[in-house]
Amino acid sequence: MRVRHTRPVRRVRPVRSPGGRPAPCDLGVPVTVPLPAALAAYVPEQPAVPEQPAVPAVPDAPDGPAGRRTPLDHAPYEVLADRPDGTVVRSRGVVVKAHAADTDRAALDVRLRIARDPALAEVLLPPLRAGADEVRGRPVSLWPYGSPVDPEHPEDAPWEDAARLLARLHRTPAGALPGPVPPMRGPAKVARALERMGRAAGPAGPYGHPYPEADGIRAAAGRLPAWARGAAPA
Repeated sequence: MRVRHTRPVRRVRPVRSPGGRPAPCDLGVPVTVPLPAALAAYVPEQPAVPEQPAVPAVPDAPDGPAGRRTPLDHAPYEVLADRPDGTVVRSRGVVVKAHAADTDRAALDVRLRIARDPALAEVLLPPLRAGADEVRGRPVSLWPYGSPVDPEHPEDAPWEDAARLLARLHRTPAGALPGPVPPMRGPAKVARALERMGRAAGPAGPYGHPYPEADGIRAAAGRLPAWARGAAPA
């Protein structure tokens, strides 16, 4: 599959406060550094996944005044998503995701344990750690990098293979997984997406709606069962 890079790779250097003093740090990373860069610095040293386009390496930086290198000296990264509900960064062969600050931490840990369970080894891409850590008040999970389907060529999506994986998933007994298994989040995600769209689109003005596509999306969502859009218990 082809990989489409939507944003340029960035190279990060340590940030210093006025006067040359190191800025306040979070996990050894200055708090003045944007969250995506802090996430990239959080990724452990690891070579890129074979047969994947590698993020260009950052040349060695000179030692700082204390004779030590900071985590940011070797943290090239690519931003895959940057939203309040999820910031996703790729660095080397690892993808790190900062989940929403209000994420249910216990439910997230259960999902991560389930994704790592041997019963699903042939179905799900396992996270690199069993539980979520925290960066700047947001739970963080680590994953191996995989090749996405090019959104400009959806016909390349391996639908038959995806169907086989889905069938394997449904054949896995829920009781065999580390639980309790949380409820599916799809309906809640649909409800939140519709709410965000409504806030972004705003009300219709005298010349019509500024985003006419929003009406079509609302109409399509309205045809879903109430439980599927978070309007009723599943």
